[in-house]
Amino acid sequence: MKKLKFSQIASEGGSTGMHLVMLDEHRHMWDAIYNFGRYRLRRVEGSNKWRQIGCGENYSAAIREDGTLWVRHFIGYTRRDKLTFFMDFMPIENASDCAQLACGEAHIAVIKTDGTLWGYGESGYGQLAGIGTKKKLVPMDKGQWIQVSCGKWHTVALKADGTLWGVGCNYHSQIGRIEGPGGLGDRTTLTQIEKDNDWVQVACGSNHTLAIKSDGTMWGVGLVDPVRTGCLKTFTQLGASRDWLRVACRHSRIVEYRKDGTVKLDGRILSDEIPGSISQVALCLTSAAVLNSQGDLYVYPMYKFDTHE
Repeated sequence: MKKLKFSQIASEGGSTGMHLVMLDEHRHMWDAIYNFGRYRLRRVEGSNKWRQIGCGENYSAAIREDGTLWVRHFIGYTRRDKLTFFMDFMPIENASDCAQLACGEAHIAVIKTDGTLWGYGESGYGQLAGIGTKKKLVPMDKGQWIQVSCGKWHTVALKADGTLWGVGCNYHSQIGRIEGPGGLGDRTTLTQIEKDNDWVQVACGSNHTLAIKSDGTMWGVGLVDPVRTGCLKTFTQLGASRDWLRVACRHSRIVEYRKDGTVKLDGRILSDEIPGSISQVALCLTSAAVLNSQGDLYVYPMYKFDTHE
């Protein structure tokens, strides 16, 4: 039996609990099925080679190596072993040349190979730069974009010139106070956040946004930590550290990646518990999946993983 090695993970906890999707070293896709106190693996039928995966509320999305975007939706699970059932992956109309994706609760943002920004799914708050359901991939902006992240109902993207732009729900100030009419209102067109042009990475939680600057500082807006800071209405520097490498968040949870290799999850130092260096942490509401540089997979709380074909 050959032990599987993974190259990428994505997770989300919807109404059915956590579901976890992985790509192995050959770019084949796998589901993690929770069964009697442990997760077991099941290869996705008909799975070809994939480039990137993502999860939203009861759905999964993926970009194939040919640049096309595919989506599948959750349809139910058996009570006895909590075996998750999904519909088959279906291609999205107009979704070619896709290079990067980000998943919100019910919307997907995509950057194409030419740097343009596109969207698919629900846009009730304008999170896809327009109101209504987008049943095919539609353009959001023709600028040059290098990274995008989705919150529950908002989208924030980073341009090649280092500026940060947001759109969608702003009820909790997750986009921040924007210059001009509207202030803290919802946005249905992409609008620049702050005036700085030295942003290098962005990550959205359900109702907050975190971003890192080129000087290694981290900034946040919205409900970053409601107990300690309340609702931050403008981007505010979080601490005095200048050693941030990148950040990830989902719901209200935060993963910190520092330049010295330290990785923290909600203050817990994962890098002290996981063998090797940590390459990725995927979050849901109550659990987290951790992938190390050797391709080994761990799940918190610490369920055992059957990682053999």
